[in-house]
This record gives sequence, C-alpha cells and structure tokens, in this order.
Amino acid sequence: MSYVHLLSQLTLEEKIQLTAGQDFWRTFSLPRHSIPYAKLTDGPNGARGGGDFQNSVPAALFPSPSCLSSTFDVSLARAMGEGIALDSLSKRCHISLAPTINITRDQRYGRAFENYGEDPLLSGHIGAHWTLGCQSVGVGATPKHFVLNEAEEDRRFSDSQVSQEAMREVYLEPFRTLFHEVAKGHKDGSDGEKSKVFGGQPACIMTAYNRVNGTSASENKFTLIDVLRKEWGWKGLVMSDWFALHSHALLTCDLEMPGPTIYRSPEAIKELIKKGDLSEADVDARATKVLELLEKIAPLGFVDSPDEEHEESIVDAGREEKIRTIATEGAVLLRNESETLPLDFVNRKTRKIALIGKPWKEPVQSGGGSANLTPQLAKPAFESLHEALDALPNGAGKDVELSYHFGCEIHRFPVEPKGEQRIPGGVKAEWFKGPHPPQPEDEDKEPAPLLEQHLAAPTLRAMDPKPDVLEANNFSLRATFSLVSQTAGRHKLGLTSLGNIRAIVTRQNGEEALDWKYEGARDVFSYFLDEYRTAQDGRVKMEAGEKVTVTLLYSPAQIEGDLAQQKSSAFRCGFDEEIDDKGEIEAAASLASSADVAIVMTAVGKDWESEGYDRPHLRLPRLQSELVERVAKAQKDTILVNVSGSAVELPFANQLKALVQTWYGGQEAGAAIVDILLGKGRAPASGRLCTTWPISVQDQPGGSSLELFPGKDLTGRGHPDVKYAEGRLVGYKWYEAKGIRPAHYFGSGIGGYTTFERKLLQVEAAIMKQEKKVEVAVEVTNTGKRSGKDVVQVYIAPPSDLIQGDVPHKELAAFSSVHLSAGEKTTLRLSVGERAFSHWRQDEQGGSGHWEVVPGEYHVILASSADPKDEIAREPVTVEKGWTWSGLGIV
Repeated sequence: MSYVHLLSQLTLEEKIQLTAGQDFWRTFSLPRHSIPYAKLTDGPNGARGGGDFQNSVPAALFPSPSCLSSTFDVSLARAMGEGIALDSLSKRCHISLAPTINITRDQRYGRAFENYGEDPLLSGHIGAHWTLGCQSVGVGATPKHFVLNEAEEDRRFSDSQVSQEAMREVYLEPFRTLFHEVAKGHKDGSDGEKSKVFGGQPACIMTAYNRVNGTSASENKFTLIDVLRKEWGWKGLVMSDWFALHSHALLTCDLEMPGPTIYRSPEAIKELIKKGDLSEADVDARATKVLELLEKIAPLGFVDSPDEEHEESIVDAGREEKIRTIATEGAVLLRNESETLPLDFVNRKTRKIALIGKPWKEPVQSGGGSANLTPQLAKPAFESLHEALDALPNGAGKDVELSYHFGCEIHRFPVEPKGEQRIPGGVKAEWFKGPHPPQPEDEDKEPAPLLEQHLAAPTLRAMDPKPDVLEANNFSLRATFSLVSQTAGRHKLGLTSLGNIRAIVTRQNGEEALDWKYEGARDVFSYFLDEYRTAQDGRVKMEAGEKVTVTLLYSPAQIEGDLAQQKSSAFRCGFDEEIDDKGEIEAAASLASSADVAIVMTAVGKDWESEGYDRPHLRLPRLQSELVERVAKAQKDTILVNVSGSAVELPFANQLKALVQTWYGGQEAGAAIVDILLGKGRAPASGRLCTTWPISVQDQPGGSSLELFPGKDLTGRGHPDVKYAEGRLVGYKWYEAKGIRPAHYFGSGIGGYTTFERKLLQVEAAIMKQEKKVEVAVEVTNTGKRSGKDVVQVYIAPPSDLIQGDVPHKELAAFSSVHLSAGEKTTLRLSVGERAFSHWRQDEQGGSGHWEVVPGEYHVILASSADPKDEIAREPVTVEKGWTWSGLGIV
C-alpha cells in the first residue's frame, strides 16, 4: 500500500496532525484518506503493548539488556529481538521502542541495566543483531536515545557537554556500528525477507531528552541532520522521546510523541508558517517520513481503532526456552572457590541448604520505567529449586532439606497493603467537584460526590483514564480503606502523589492515630519519571490484630496546558509493619550456621534501578550488605547470587565461597538461577561483564564530582550541566589509564564450569587502505570436563606515541563466543576493521572532521578481559601509510 502519494491530497492541517501522536502509543490516523495509525510499544526487554508501566496485558519478559550483552553472543541478541517482535504482533504493535544503546559511563546511571554496557563496539554489535532479529519479523526497531543520555537526573533539561572526539568515538559510535552492521546484514541477505522493506536501516530513531552541547537533542541539527541524515545517509523516521520536545522542532524531528500534541497544534504551526518561521515544505518533509513508515509496516496490517486491537498474551515454549538460555548464559561467575558451584548432591553429600533473602520467594525480574511490564510468568526461584531437586536422577535431591529466611526488606517504598493487612472490599473512592475534597471539619456541609467507585488498591495511576464526569483541574478524591496490623509496632504509612494528600488514620474507638498533611509533586513530568522522589512516611503505632480506617483526601496538582485535559492525577499509598532488622539478620545467620551451605540472594530491583532517576550510590539497598556479611561470618560455605542490572559494591566478596551476578533474568529468572546453581544447560554462568565494576563509587570519573555525574548547574539555568570531562576514557579505558584497580574489569568472568585455552595463531602483519581490515585467527580448546562457552576478546593498542591525553591504551576491536564440548578444539577467525585503527580528527576550521588512520606500529591483543593482567598474547600490525575516511565505513 502506498501512502506517500496521498500527501498532495492532504490539507495543511492534516499534514500537521500526522507529525504528532494521536495518543500515548499511536500515531495520528486520517480516516478520510484511509491513512491508518502505527502502534508503538516499549521496549528493551519485552513488548508491553498499549498498557502503562504497572498495568498491561501480560507479555514475554526477557532478561535485561545488560544480561544479554554479557553473553557476548550476537545470535542470542538476534533471538531476543525476534522474540520481542513476535510478541509485539500479539499486542498489535508495529514499532518496538528499542534497542537502548547509550553508554554506561557511571554505574549509578538509572538506565544502565537497559543498555549494553560501557563499550561502543559491543553495544553496537549486540544492538545491531537485536535490530536485525526484530525487523526480520517485519516490526520496526527504534535505536535510542540519540544521543548522550547517560544520566537521568533532570534529564529533560540537563546539558551533556562533551568533546567532539569523545562524542564520535564513544557515544555516537554504537549507533554508527549498529547502522553499519544492519546495512551489512541487508547486503549479504541475512536480514530476512520481511526486513527488506526497511532497506538495511532501522525503521526509526528516538531522540534523547537532554541537550547536547547546549542544544536540545530533538532540535540538534548537527546530530540529526549533519551526522544522521547526511553523513550516515539514514532515511528513516526520527521520533522524540515521550515529552522530550521543548518546541515544535519541525526542522529536525519527524514525530512528536506522545499525543495529543503539545507543540504542534495546527493553529500554532499555521501561525508560524504565516510569520515565515516555518514553511509548508518543512511540514511536508516531516509528514512524508510518517507516511513512509506506514508503507514499511503495512504488511503487518492495521485496525481502525484501539477497540479492535484485542491485545493477547501468547505463551510460546520456544520463546521461554530462549529467555532462559539468555538468563543462564548471561550470568557471570565472579568467584568459585574450591569449585563450590555447581552444587554437588552426590560426592559432597550436601543435604541442608539455607536460602536467605527476599528475592528467593519474591522474584526480581526487571528494572523499572520503560522496561517494566506484566510478565507471563513470575515463578520464584525457591519453587524452581524444589522442583529441580525432585527431578534429579536416582533420587539425589529427595532428602535435601531447604530452609528459608527473608533476611531483610529490600524495597524503596512501603509496599501495597496485601493479604490479611487489608480488609476485603478494596478501596472506596469518591470523586468530588472542586480542587479539594471535603474535610472532616466541614462534615455538616459536605457535598454529594460526583461519582463513587471501588479501587483494588490505594493506588491511582497517572495513565489510567479518569471518569468523564470530572472537569480538568476541578476535581478531587476521597479514598477510604481499612488496615489490620499483624504485629505490634510503629508502622509506616507511605505516600507519594501528584498533588497533596491529607492522610487520616482512625482507630475503631474514633481516636485519630494520625492526621498528616503530605505535600507531593507539582510537576507532572517529574512525577511521571520518578514517583518516589517526593515520597514520605508517616508513623502509626498499632497493636497486633488492630484494625484502623485510613482516609486519603487527595487534592490533585493543577496542570497547565493540554495535559490538564488528560486529568493527569496519581497517588500511591503503601504500608510497612515495623520489624526488628538486627534480630531478623541474626535469625538468618543462625539458620545459615545450621546448614551445609547458605545461598544468599540479594537484589536491587525496579524501585532503585529505573529510568527517571539515578542511584545515589552503588551499595546494595537497605541492609542487604550487613545481611551477607553476617551470614558469611556464620557459615563458611556461603554463596551469593546477586540480582541487579548494573554494578554494586561488594566489599565482602572475599568472604564468600562463590559469587554469581545474574542481572535481571526476565520471567525465567527463577529457573535460570537454579540452572546456574545446579550446572544445568549448555553453558551456565558463562557470561562476561559488559561493564567495569569499581571497588568504590569514588573510583569512577564522576565519583567525587557532581559536575561529571549526574550534573550540576554551572550556568544559572536551574538545571544540571553534565561535563564529560573524562573524554574517551570510559569504563575499562579510564581504569587502565589512571592506574586504578577496579573490583572487576570489563569482559571478566570465570566463564562457567569448564576451562579454556586460547592461542593467537595468526595475525596479518599490516593493514592497507585497500583492504581496510586485518584477519585474526584464534585457537580455542575446551580443556575442562564438561561443555561450555568461551568468549574470545581481541583488543587493539595504538602506537605508543598516540597514547596521550584521553586516548585509550587499548580498545575492544572484535569478539566472538563459541560453544565447545569437553576436549573440543576450534579455530575462530575474527575480522578487525579500519575503525579499530582510527581516531576522530576534528577539523580545526570548525568543519565536521573525519576518521584518521595514523601510520605506526599497532598491536593486536588477545585477552580474557580488559584487565592488563589478563593479556594472553599480542602481535604487531603495521600501518605504513595512513588514510582518512568518513560515514559508516565500508559495508
């Protein structure tokens, strides 16, 4: 179906309408011309569909991108992209808002779990194969966030200040690599028949929230026009991140999202055209990109309205197995003294296992924000371990005793009242006219409510549709429910809201236990990104079994502009009963001391790792570090399974017998953790770290400088300026250049439960302009007793006289993963292209610059990680005559 030819038949108003979303997830449709809408969906680890972050049709939840990247396996990246795209079809979606290929320059970055780590080459290749897998189904991919969104603090207004060299070699590079590899897949035909419509390019690009060297990423002509369109020759659609625009941006950004529009109303744009600030041709250019996108995704089909979409949750056994494989092989074994893992129930007679930590029974499967969705499966690892033990051959697991203690709480905000804490019947919600609900003092003149509803929980979501009877900025709510305390203590009532709440807790005898006037967020964007930013706790003293009535008098924030019509109101109320933290930790340690082995599971989770905010530190949340240390002291055979999307400080690591970083494993996380502990699967815990883990947050470039992370107001704008002062020295490059020893280097990991020997067999002695690449041959032998997967890493070191300033000592130039049976040997041939020998040279006259290959002696390094101590072999490669190049490079 051709839609572009309809452009000449559209009115100016209709063309303007096409350049903005129709609602939160859909582009604008024009039924008069039979022009349909495209439906978009998050995201990086699953297809949520049209639901919001907390309420959606169940979907296949894949592992976090940091887990995928730690496999160093492009075939798994392709499988993940394909799997998410297939699930997108069940949600009637045409475009996937992924992959995320920003760079983790600081481990506190809130979305570190959502991208592929610190290295541009690894990020670009994993992202490219994710894109190829996604688009092989016919679903368009959307690499994001273009560009330099490496901190979440005040991200809509922050300014990323970076040199051209660092921008090119570190932050634009994963996008360039992705474009190059997708084009390569198209050229060799490996992209698949359904992907041909995209012409060897990702369908869309999403802009970042932040400014780039002073200019909004959505209005940045240098990045969006000079680099993306002209230099790289990209022809797809540029969309804004949600609410990222600060003006119409019609000269650079094709599609404003979400809808309804804020900056592109037909009236406003017509006025700008009338004044000469815009032309109709500018509108035509943007509308054309939308129509071109509709043509590309037309084979997937369209419906006339959201009511006809009928989203489904389709469970697929093959997809579940792939999720489990990624989770199992992405996990990184960081310590394994005396071959403690995998657990041995035959030779070591392990019979009593103490399982400690809340995540054993309450799965932590993903980070928050765009990655959050309702999974199809949430089986706890505790249950999976029971099942696995029962299934062991010859009854080896039948008499194994599992004991459990939760250890300590891990959540950031008091949890939703549940079970016996909340009286059945839910929450009575009464909507009133006026910005404030009636107060108890005004009982004699209380107005009748406009509408009465029942909520399942004391939660109101911003994206939930509000009753039609309500007027924008002229409504309020009274929510009433009962709580029953299970224990005696000073319990927490947690509140967070967009607006203000008066919380009144009344005992059965009429006495007020709490009368609290809470002031919440005023800005809808800030609340949407981090609803916990203004969260507070109120204390209520209660006896065991005591019943109280909670009344929440909610006055929504007054919202300006078009958003007011959406009645964006929201609050959340949680309840935590007081516990004796020290006593519970001691109880957990006592349990551990009576077992043969203790397995502690710690986690970070979506409360702490999410878009919208950065982590304040790298410590495990709450008292988990104290828990691990106490258990390890009580039980010499203690294993730690850590569940997080990025690095955490583990000062007690040397006290552990084994340490596994499992990342967020998606909906098969529980089963995958058990596979790792029992050594099941083709290569359990064979991953390598996709980032460098510091010993302390202070070891990072921004560890002691707010200017570097997450930013500081240096110009009086009232918003953070983020200085990328470390330049090109990101991740492992920083630690090697500065001589700082991290806890774990990029690429490190024991590699599972077998051993490998690697030999650098052959390296071409020189690289020529005509060839533009060097072939490297590496022999890999599985010298262990079981099958496994090895990750071969090849780095390039530049001539010594070039290593000055922020030029790295070496960079990852190629990688490959290979599965081998015990005793098996193979030879891998890796191609190292001209980019590995290049550095960006900015034109002194202010031009765009170019890539330059400088003559000299380079070195090809075979290593098991980026750690200088893990170098296996190196061979010189000579560049006799240098050259320059630009664009994507030779495809």
